[in-house]
Amino acid sequence: MIRAINAITIAGGIVLLVMSLWPGYAGGCLVLLALPLIAMLGLAWLIVVAVAASQSKGTKPLPVRQVLVAPLVVGLTYGMLTFYIPRRVAFRAVQSRFESYIQSATVSEDGGKKLDRWLGIYHVDEYAADPRGGVYFRTGSAPDLLAPDTMFYGFAFQPNGQGTPFGARRYLVRPLGRDWYWFQVSDH
Repeated sequence: MIRAINAITIAGGIVLLVMSLWPGYAGGCLVLLALPLIAMLGLAWLIVVAVAASQSKGTKPLPVRQVLVAPLVVGLTYGMLTFYIPRRVAFRAVQSRFESYIQSATVSEDGGKKLDRWLGIYHVDEYAADPRGGVYFRTGSAPDLLAPDTMFYGFAFQPNGQGTPFGARRYLVRPLGRDWYWFQVSDH
């Protein structure tokens, strides 16, 4: 049973790390799917370890390595997601493609210029320079689960602290390195 829990934990960690490559995807899935699954796996892991420990008198106990796999995978996955390591690595690989569009970004306060291009693994539908500073590349959108708004996600070069051409409500930027950030923002 502990091997099955370890296998599911490893597979789940890989899925979350892959999904974290794109701004907006892992966050929604983490809240809706991953947290309940992590809680259930954690509970199953505790039950299996407790039962195995109580039944191990006179029998071979669970190997320590097997017992530690799931907590280590969860801890490593959490750390990599917290510091955006997969996203940083993936973006760094295609950063020059984004940089080639910085000079052609038009200043806009309301939306961006259509791009509709794949820059590596990222599909950029619009991009624009914000009059308050920064060039924004929109790579995704999704309905806001908390309000009747649309959330936009993407990457920004030297972003400002007030908002984007795609909106300013619930604006969040996080660094990726070398003047690049990822962002999320609501349209209303």
